[in-house]
Amino acid sequence: MVWDLKEALLGLFSSPKYADNLRGVSLLEQLRAATAKELEQPSEELNAQVVDTINKEVIAGKNCWDVVDLLKKRLHSSKPHKQWLAAQLVGRVMRDCSASLEPHQEELLLEVARTMARPARANTPEGKRTRQACIALLQSFGEAGTHAYLAISRLDGGWAERGGGEHIAHSCMSVPEEKSTASHLSHQETCALKGQLRQATDKDLAEPDEALITQLVQTINTDVCSGRDSQEIADLLRQRLHSHKPHKQYLAVKVLERVMRECEATLGGHQEELLDEVAKTLMRPAKPDSDEGKRTRDACLQLLHGFGEAGKAAILTVNRSDGAWGSGETAHIDTHSCMAVPEPTSETHLTSAEARTLAEQLRAATSAQLLHPNEELIAQVVRTIKLDILNGKDHQDIVNLLKQRLHSKRPHKQWLAVRLFAHIVRDCADTLGEYEGELLEEVAKTLMRPAKGSTEEG
Repeated sequence: MVWDLKEALLGLFSSPKYADNLRGVSLLEQLRAATAKELEQPSEELNAQVVDTINKEVIAGKNCWDVVDLLKKRLHSSKPHKQWLAAQLVGRVMRDCSASLEPHQEELLLEVARTMARPARANTPEGKRTRQACIALLQSFGEAGTHAYLAISRLDGGWAERGGGEHIAHSCMSVPEEKSTASHLSHQETCALKGQLRQATDKDLAEPDEALITQLVQTINTDVCSGRDSQEIADLLRQRLHSHKPHKQYLAVKVLERVMRECEATLGGHQEELLDEVAKTLMRPAKPDSDEGKRTRDACLQLLHGFGEAGKAAILTVNRSDGAWGSGETAHIDTHSCMAVPEPTSETHLTSAEARTLAEQLRAATSAQLLHPNEELIAQVVRTIKLDILNGKDHQDIVNLLKQRLHSKRPHKQWLAVRLFAHIVRDCADTLGEYEGELLEEVAKTLMRPAKGSTEEG
């Protein structure tokens, strides 16, 4: 009789003692059941049954290689939730079957490290949870886990996402020497990390250096996996944002954006304080009226928007503690009226005052007095749109305001509106991307029926 796993699982999960139904079932089928997608959390009973079966079969003479091969295959799932369950199961088996599988500990840890480097759907919450589970497992095995991590980094070129991701510089792959069990960074390690941070935010870099940032990411993950104090690392990152030179501050924001994304498993506990520091930099960038100061602010907005509600909460927290934007010697914001962060409200639509603020900026950017598009006014509109959406404003209200600019009966103002649209569609892709089709459709209508189409301006 063919074993129908799906029907069997449904029957198993409907039973209060479903683990009892697996007695006498093969190890492969027990492993499938313990990593079934129907399980929201690891099943203690199913995992215990797998451990019991493995220990009994090894004692009875079963080849350990076969058992290890079955465990490794469970980690190869292309479904992140099943892969996460598999990581939890492998950790349990390695602890409770250590006497039976100890000769294969290194091989299993290497497989866990591979899964950490390339989890299924790495950018999804479930993929990130898999990576965190793998890091926790490797950390629990101390030096053996660290060596597995470093070995895979050498072979793989770094933490590469499925489908090809950023690689880790080979210069950082050397296995660290034996260190004290003290949780704080040694003076030598602190200096090394500071040196890498200085290099990655050096004023001579025109743009962020991906290779330097990759090296920094590797160092941070390796240090934390080796038991280093993550708070000291978070403090070093925050200090980089305190530069009074706007270009170095901009580079620091870009470095932090990458670090927070790729070191989430090791620095995730410090996300809130790091986002708060970014929010402070957004409010008070170095030389805010300069082009570089404005670029720093745009980079902060992009970072905070990428963290969704957590980014919005950081702005509100800093705004409450700081009083208001625009206070302090270096806090002047030329668009103060549209940059203030309101207290949370249940109303999701733009208030009339907020709508007027954006509407006035749009009118200024499409004024008949302008001979050519004004880059500064357009950049101001882009910043306002991003911040309004970050604060939870209704996307459709903003889109409607934009579309109204194209309805002008004056061809010159309509031309300016089209040029404005080009910037917004490009620069606000991360915030208005889902409305791109609607905006482009409005442009197409303007193309078909421009104001005074027979004139040169039309």
